[in-house]
Amino acid sequence: MPQSKKRLYIEGSHLADDVHFNGTLKTAENLLISGKIRGNIYAQQQVTMSATAQMVGRLESRVIRSNGATVKGDINASELLVCAAHSNLQGTIVAVSLVTEQKAKIEGTISMPTTFSEKNGAPALRKRNGKK
Repeated sequence: MPQSKKRLYIEGSHLADDVHFNGTLKTAENLLISGKIRGNIYAQQQVTMSATAQMVGRLESRVIRSNGATVKGDINASELLVCAAHSNLQGTIVAVSLVTEQKAKIEGTISMPTTFSEKNGAPALRKRNGKK
């Protein structure tokens, strides 16, 4: 089955492929994005982006999974960033752990600290999640 036809399911909220969102979104739950986002997303758990997802802005979460999505901007994954085939990430990336598949495209800078701290770009995520 072609990647664009795969159905993804996660427990949590879903921004469907016909959703166009502008602004800032904060959630304590898992989030599945299939639509177009212009703005910032701050999620405490996991963000999964389908092949139809397009985002321009800042993305912060504990775990970020791109299943072929296009993201332009700052990406901060305090635990894990997964870039599946055909993902296109452009910008400044900070992730403790990074997994990339063949045919994934990453342009920009990548920082992989051993832990997330205020020195490596994660103070906003840590404070929003109630951690000090």
